[in-house]
Amino acid sequence: MSKPSPSENSGGTLQEMDVRDVSAPLHVLRTHRALRGMQAGQLLRVLTSQPQSVAEFQSLAKHVPQYELVSQDEKDGEVVHLLRRRR
Repeated sequence: MSKPSPSENSGGTLQEMDVRDVSAPLHVLRTHRALRGMQAGQLLRVLTSQPQSVAEFQSLAKHVPQYELVSQDEKDGEVVHLLRRRR
């Protein structure tokens, strides 16, 4: 399943969610659910394999003011999205 797993980084708690095998739009919905359950300032690293997820996560951050899209990195057919819960 794609439950977030906690780990520590220098900026606070970082959770990771692997939704590479999840089709659209479920990967965005699961990310939204995970972010809603997080505290302000916490980070969520999401691993996806669909190229369209870049635009989908940009749209999520644009339309939900509580979320900030910190970065997106594409490599070898996978995309890593880093999101922060603002409040």
